[in-house]
Amino acid sequence: MPELDIVDHSDYQGWLNQSRKQQDPGFLWIKGNPAAGKSTIMKFVYSEQVLRASSDETVMAFFFNARGGPMERSPKGMYRSLLHQLLGSDSLPQLRPIFRDSALKPHVRLQLAQTYEQIFSNNPSPTWGIDCLKDLLRVAIDRLAVEQEWAIFVDVLDECVSEEV
Repeated sequence: MPELDIVDHSDYQGWLNQSRKQQDPGFLWIKGNPAAGKSTIMKFVYSEQVLRASSDETVMAFFFNARGGPMERSPKGMYRSLLHQLLGSDSLPQLRPIFRDSALKPHVRLQLAQTYEQIFSNNPSPTWGIDCLKDLLRVAIDRLAVEQEWAIFVDVLDECVSEEV
């Protein structure tokens, strides 16, 4: 008999299993036909994770919106949103130094310096390169993973430009 509730589904239970996370943090990939309810399930699973998260766990999410503005339907918007959730959190001040982190790739440090120049020149819309955002998120998550658990929920990934993800 098919499992009727996502929280009882063996794939979901396996993904939640703490001992598995030590070896393979893995993905919970929800796939199915269009309009089958994947986004509803994702929002439910995200809400459940937020409720069950302990003080040493960070939960972030981005839900692509095909009808939204450019930042709501692009990978650049996703990276910016996830970084904002991490760096804007008062509970994660240890992540703020990532902008000076030696683990950043050299070309990313150059992009970051150019973006700073735009910001300090009062440019109303500074340019954030996709490589810069990806690398900042990578370094932030590497730093975060040393101290605590984390989960990122991304929905409707199929509605964005795939070569940028």
